[in-house]
Amino acid sequence: HYINYSYKPDQTLARFGLWPFLSGMILLVIMVFIYAGGFEIVKRQTFEIFWYSHHLFFVYFLITLVHGTGGFNPNFWKYFLIPGLLYLAERFQRIFRSKKKVKLVSVMTMEPKLISLEFDKFSAFPQGYHEGQYVFLNCPSVAEYEWHPFTISSPPAKETFTLHIQTQGPGSWTQGMKDFVTSMAPRGAASFQLTSRDNRGVVSKGRTHGPDGKQIFLIDGPHAAPTQHMTEYNHSLVAG
Repeated sequence: HYINYSYKPDQTLARFGLWPFLSGMILLVIMVFIYAGGFEIVKRQTFEIFWYSHHLFFVYFLITLVHGTGGFNPNFWKYFLIPGLLYLAERFQRIFRSKKKVKLVSVMTMEPKLISLEFDKFSAFPQGYHEGQYVFLNCPSVAEYEWHPFTISSPPAKETFTLHIQTQGPGSWTQGMKDFVTSMAPRGAASFQLTSRDNRGVVSKGRTHGPDGKQIFLIDGPHAAPTQHMTEYNHSLVAG
């Protein structure tokens, strides 16, 4: 479009109008943000930039739907309709699945940067899980809309499952999560158990809500991973 405009600006504007140029510029800017946020160094050091910049794809697809003469793209919707509906269905399923009240059973800090979170398996996913699967973890008290993937680090036969998380330093989501969780610990304790009391005064293992009244964690999963089939073979090769 810009090359056409540089050669014959009057005829190009008369044929397409101004909107395709404006919407095309918006799409270009969005792509720059998405691609820049996808570099490995960005994901490692500031995951939040990667997370929020990639959610601009919502805006990207909406603009693409109206990127055309008269504010309508006559072809893109044909390719977008079925994948878009499938994606929305999957998103709603994840929202529904993540509303379960998951019990945090225990916390162990492993200095300097490692923390272990132990959850009740049946409150998170009663159907169980397989080796190597992972979950998306959300801590509403730290960042309400951020979900971070972590591999389950315990065997499926246990009644609980654990996530071992390495914090990424001051200002990161992982550091904020660690500070929030350890604020519930007894003074000086490197590890501690959590309990809750119901309306009848019965004390049980695990806690779902923190001191601020919000759920401590929301969990979406488990999600499939190639390593979950490892136990189906007699020999496994690990290369790194």
